[in-house]
Amino acid sequence: PAEQQTPRELGYSVPGRFVEHACTLITWPPREEGVMTSVEGFRDEVEATALAIARFEPVVMVVDPKDADAARQRFDGQGNIELVEIPVDCCWMRDNGPIFVRDKDNNVAGVHFEFNGWGGRSPHAATREMPARILDHLGIRSLRADFICEGGGVSFDGEGTVITTEQVMRNPNRYDGQSMRQVEQKL
Repeated sequence: PAEQQTPRELGYSVPGRFVEHACTLITWPPREEGVMTSVEGFRDEVEATALAIARFEPVVMVVDPKDADAARQRFDGQGNIELVEIPVDCCWMRDNGPIFVRDKDNNVAGVHFEFNGWGGRSPHAATREMPARILDHLGIRSLRADFICEGGGVSFDGEGTVITTEQVMRNPNRYDGQSMRQVEQKL
């Protein structure tokens, strides 16, 4: 079989976090997020955040099919918020969603990293395949990464520098001893 090329080998790079983007991705809190807390209170906060963002740019709200009716009740009539039904069991899009890359011609692709529930503390089977499903819905090329990454634990400057912490990127329960150089070369 042919060896899979990395996004970097395909000519992609990660833009800086501050670069203009097409929309914001948010996950509607699934019922599972309500264990030992108020899922309705969490949903109130997510609703307020989504409505505030939607005043300025489109929002794509990923909603587990079993929670879709509850989300529709809150967002019907909000033209700038699109509800997309995808199985999900965890509400942290920044950690478990795709990271977007672009090439020199501004073609966009999404990198689907492995996600192991914050080092195995909280595995989420449905969420593991969510990035590919989001990218398919958006019509964006999906590139699979062969290592674990939590998007909220990395920041990019758009010039090839990744900013992170040892706790996130060097933790053996996530990266099994890979160096930052090895991780950077895969992006």
